[in-house]
Formats: sequence, C-alpha cells, structure tokens
Amino acid sequence: MSFQSFRWASPLFALLLFFTLGSCTDDTAPKGEAETTVTDPSSLDFRRTDNTVYVNLPQEPKALNPLLTTQGYSRFVYRHMIQFLNELHPETFEAVPMLAGLPDVLARPDGGIDYTFDINEDATWPNGMPVTAADVVFTLKILFNPLIDGVGPYRSYYSMIDGVTLSPGNERRIKIGTKEPYILSEAALGSLPVYPEYIYDPEGLMKNVRLSDLLNPGTASRLGETNENVKAFNEQFIDPAYARDPEKVVGSGPYKLVSWEAGQKIRLEKRENYWADGASEAWLANEPDAIEYQFIGDETVLTNALRDQEFDAVAEPAILAFRELREEEQTAKYYDFNNAQGFVYYSLMLNTEDPILDDLEVRRALAYLVDVDAIIENNYGDLATRITNPILPQKNYYNQDLVPIPYDPAKAAEMLAAAGWKDSNGNGTLDKEIDGEITELELNLLAFSTGVSKSIALMMQQSAKSAGVDIEVTTKEGRALFGELNKGNFQIATIGAGSEPIPDDLTQVWSTRSVPPNGGNRMRYGDAESDRLLDRIRVTMDETKRNELYRQLQAKIYAEQPMIFLFSLDGRIVTSKRFDADYSSLSPGFRANAFVQEEWNKQ
Repeated sequence: MSFQSFRWASPLFALLLFFTLGSCTDDTAPKGEAETTVTDPSSLDFRRTDNTVYVNLPQEPKALNPLLTTQGYSRFVYRHMIQFLNELHPETFEAVPMLAGLPDVLARPDGGIDYTFDINEDATWPNGMPVTAADVVFTLKILFNPLIDGVGPYRSYYSMIDGVTLSPGNERRIKIGTKEPYILSEAALGSLPVYPEYIYDPEGLMKNVRLSDLLNPGTASRLGETNENVKAFNEQFIDPAYARDPEKVVGSGPYKLVSWEAGQKIRLEKRENYWADGASEAWLANEPDAIEYQFIGDETVLTNALRDQEFDAVAEPAILAFRELREEEQTAKYYDFNNAQGFVYYSLMLNTEDPILDDLEVRRALAYLVDVDAIIENNYGDLATRITNPILPQKNYYNQDLVPIPYDPAKAAEMLAAAGWKDSNGNGTLDKEIDGEITELELNLLAFSTGVSKSIALMMQQSAKSAGVDIEVTTKEGRALFGELNKGNFQIATIGAGSEPIPDDLTQVWSTRSVPPNGGNRMRYGDAESDRLLDRIRVTMDETKRNELYRQLQAKIYAEQPMIFLFSLDGRIVTSKRFDADYSSLSPGFRANAFVQEEWNKQ
C-alpha cells in the first residue's frame, strides 16, 4: 500500500484486518469483473490439476496463535484450524453459528446482560473428545492471565465479563455474564477462539486457577506475582512452538498444520476426522485437500507469478498490478478479477489544537483544496469511493445527507478571507494577527515517504498555493510518523484507518478521553456533545435509536472537519477459474477452505 493504515481497536479476531468476504445488498454488492473476452476455462490447459489451493499473502504470518497476534495475515491461516464460537456471514455480515449457536441474550435486573451459548453437539477435537464449555472457560483463563502480555489488545474488550456459569448435566452450555449493556459484547464473545485444553495445557497448570479470580484485576495481579502455575503457564503459552509447531497448533477446524518453512511457505492439509466434514457453509467447509501459502510482497515478482499460474488466490494484490493484469486477455482467461467495497478508508488528519487549525473555517477551507476526484481517477480508478466521515457508505446508518466537499479553490479563498486571512504584505501567502502577532498561513503536512500518500500531499500543496496557503510537505517512515502524531507534533497528516462490518464504537479514536497515550484521538478533537453521543452509542442496544445517534455524530464531525475524508478503498480479489470460488468484502476477500475444484480440472 502507498498509504499506511492503522486500525481502530476491535474486539473481533475476525476483523483486525484490511477488508472482509461481501454483501448482497445493492449498496455493498461486489463491483464485479473487468470486461474481457470470455473463454470457456474448461478448454484451457491449467498448470495445476491437484485439489490444493495455492495462496499468496503479501506478508508472512507472525504467529498461528489467535490470542498472541492481531496481524490479519496470521488470521487468514489459523482460522482454518482454530474456530470461533460464531462467525460472520460473508454476504450479510450477520453473525452465524460456528462452534456454537448464536447466544440467547437475557437482560438481568441489575443492568447486566447474560449470553448463553450452546456448543454444537457434533463439535470435537482432533483426538475425538467433545468441545465443551470447559474449553471456553480455559480460553477465558488464557485471555485473563495477567502475565500474557500478547493478549492485551483483546483483553480490554472482554473486561465487561463479570461471571461465567456452567450448566449441570450439559457440558456444552455456557452462560457468560456482562456488567452492563455494550453494543459489541455479543460480537466480542462470539469471536472468541476456543483452545483445546489438552494441547495448550497438558499438565493442567490452570486447572485449579479459578476464572472468577482472574476476572478480578486485583486478585489476578496477585496471582501473577505469587502463583507458580500461572507463571509457568505463561511461559509455556508464549513459547513460539504454540504458534508454529504442527504438534502444538491445534484446533477444531477442518485443517491441520503440516509444515511451516520460514520465509517460504505454510502448508495445511485436510483433517481426517473433522466434525463438520462436508459442510456447505463457507465458514465450515473443507473442500480442498490442502491449502498452501506463500509470501510474495514484491509487485513485479507476484505479477509474473500470476502470469505463470503459480497461485489460485491472491490476497490484497497491489492496485497497479491488479488493474494491469485484469486487462491482459491471456491472464484474464485463467483468473477472475473482482473488487468489492472494503472496510478501510483514507483521510487527511488535522490537529485541532494547532493555533491555525483550531479555527473551524480554516479546516473547512482546506477541505476545498483537495481534489479527491482527481486523486481517485489518477491512482485507483474504479477501486475507490468518496466518503464524508468515519462511517463508511455500506453501513445502514451512514448519513446520506452529507455531501462530499468538492474541489473549489475559489470557495476556499473566500472562506479564508471571511475568517480574517489576507495577504497584507504582498508575499503571496495569506496572513492574520493571532495572539498579537502576524502569522503566515503556513502549514506542514506529514506524509509517508512513498507512493500515493506523498502524491496526495504534493497535489494539495500545489492547489493550496493558488489560494494563498503555503504547505510544506515532510515525509517520514511509518513508525516515525506515528510517533509525531502521538505527541501532537504535526498540523496535517495523511493516514489510513480500518472499519468493520459491525456496529461502530468510535470512542477509542474520537473521544476526548482517547487523546494519546490513552487512545487514538490524534486529532485532539471533541467536546462534551461529541463525547455524549459517543457514550450513548456504546450502550444503546435499540438499533433504530442507535442509528439516529450515529447520524448525529456523523453530521457533527462533518461540520467540524477534524479530518478531511478522502475515500474508501475496495478489496481486490484474484482467484483461479479452476476453482468455483465466491468472493466478498471481508478480508482477504475469499475463503480458501470453500474453494470447489471444477470437475474438468481434476486428474
């Protein structure tokens, strides 16, 4: 990517990613394939005829242990081995049963909410033993073990749990209680990966550690200091073997890890005794005999590999390569090229505490100096969509009344003049007296050092000059740039952010309580009204009422322009025609486990 992206914190293991599998409504339907000459693929000579799906990832996974990594590429692999209580439907984005049915939800008199899950009666581990509520309790013990630092990004989203109840006589039923209503509680609980205790704790180190003690932060902290079993389990669980070793990366899913050749490939093969063998649902299926992952990030190398039919599916191909290859008639004979509305967007972040940018009229004027349509046309073509705020258009609570701000330097100049900016000394740059001193309208724009991020910055620099605004572009690498943003040492910055196909909890980024180091509100934006809306959204369980609050918040952010919102980027999906493969907006755009080999391709 030319932009670098960061993600709002998410409780869903399924959604700490870039894009995700597709929607069937008109607004979110995949945008389809490039128009090419149609050739019957059964008449072609495909390089491969085995029932193995060869997948390319742009980066190598970090770990195949769900609780120890937030990397999306890791999840693309481990989700075929380790299953969740629930999953997201690839078309509707609604929760669907996976290891367990959807929960029964019951409000308690004390204001809390109980979620009762019944694990599928057929679900078993590779050793033939049933998946039970005790395995869910064991997983929660891992999550709340105070010494396992790697689970930190997830633990806070489960802090609402105040108790767990097992059902006498039904080893597959578990009731999880939460302290208060929260719009993401059900999604967070449903996205819990379930670990087999017999693999991850063979010595029973956590057996006598009570979950109720771990749910109490004070008691958990003391256990971390004094309980030798808690200490020993931590050392065992974070051992790299439990993230890479085929004997120790084990779950209830349809595939098993066979090998991981560092820097080269990961190979999964179908389990012989999978509990949902032959399932038609994409999230449960086990169609291919094997799935093999390679990791090519170089655009040229990957382009040539596709021309040579080395892969059956490619996750997140580079935009230029995608656009080039789908227009090649020979390549398009063998591959389907699809794009679907994604869950990532790009913007220009403004520091609202800056002496110049704390003026709303200046911020709005700057928005008229960005030619977003030209940026999209020159760099993305049909792979991007304009946006107006942090809620993306495919959400049913997107505020349709908000119109994208057009490119209009004359309008920007008019607004700046009304705000008191004029060129009093004739040097070509507007100025204004601020705190008793003449201040030139000079701004610094931080951008990533390569690609479209820098291109956008330079385009804005040029257009701003015509309106009397002097913008200096400074480029930095990702870590250094985010360091400046966190410290507030910036005025404008190019940025990318992830969204998710679930209700948005924007407090981590938009609340006044979330200014770094307490969160991701790098804009330093907000007031009592925006905080009130954010807090009400979090606990409003009635969808109609919550959607109205969302629309009010969007209108407020749009009016106050703490970000110049640019566009959302489509997911790009490339799949071989030797498989019948669905695609979607959910990252990585396909489920390799559901690829069905065409009869004419079989040996």
